[in-house]
Amino acid sequence: MFEESRATVSKQLSLEKWQKTFKELGAEWEYRGGDVCALYTLSGKVSDYYFNSDVISRNPEVLGSLCREVYLPEIERRKLSVDLVASYPPYGVAFANALAQQLGVESCLLRSLTSPTLEREVRRHSRVLVVADDIFSGSSVVKTIQAAQANECAVAPVVFAFGNFSGHGTIEGLNIFSVINRRVELLDKSESPLVARGIRPVNARENWQELFVSTKTR
Repeated sequence: MFEESRATVSKQLSLEKWQKTFKELGAEWEYRGGDVCALYTLSGKVSDYYFNSDVISRNPEVLGSLCREVYLPEIERRKLSVDLVASYPPYGVAFANALAQQLGVESCLLRSLTSPTLEREVRRHSRVLVVADDIFSGSSVVKTIQAAQANECAVAPVVFAFGNFSGHGTIEGLNIFSVINRRVELLDKSESPLVARGIRPVNARENWQELFVSTKTR
C-alpha cells in the first residue's frame, strides 16, 4: 500500500512538473484580450485556447525527456507489453517515433487522416499502443485504433496524449492518459462570442507569435 501511494505521488509530481514546463515553453495559448483568437484549421472551429504540440514535438530533447519521465514510467506502472506504437500524421509522428525508439520497438502511422488504414502491413496480434498529440473530438485517434484492430492487432487499454481536451476520460472504451487534462470548447465561427465581438480568427500554428503578441499588447 505504501509503495502504491508513493508511486501515485511521484506520478502526480511528474505531471505537475510537465504541465509547468509546457507553459514555460510557450506550448499553451489562452485568450486574455487582444484582437485575434485561435482557428483550428482541421475543423474550421475557433477557441479561446490552443495547445501547440509542435513546440514539444519539434524539440527532440524535450520530447525525449517527456517520454522518459512520464510515459515510460506509466507503461511500467500499467505493466503494458508493447510491440508497436501507432499514431496519425502529421502531428502524432514525432511522439510515436520518440516513444517507440525508447521502447526499442517500431512505430506505424495511419496512411492519411481520410483513410483508416495503416501505412504498411504489421504482424497480426501485435500489441499496439496508440499515442496522440492532443485529443479533442478524437476522430484521428479513433481511426488509428480502428486501423490497428483491422490488422488484428491487440490495442493497449490506454491511449497516451500530450493533452486531453475532450472532457472525457475514455475513447473507444480505452482510458486516456495525458499531461494536460481539461475540457476546451471549439465553436463554429457563427457561434463564437469572440468572433461576434470582432475578434479575428487566425490559423494558430501559422500565427503562433501573433497570438501571443496580440495578448501582450492589450
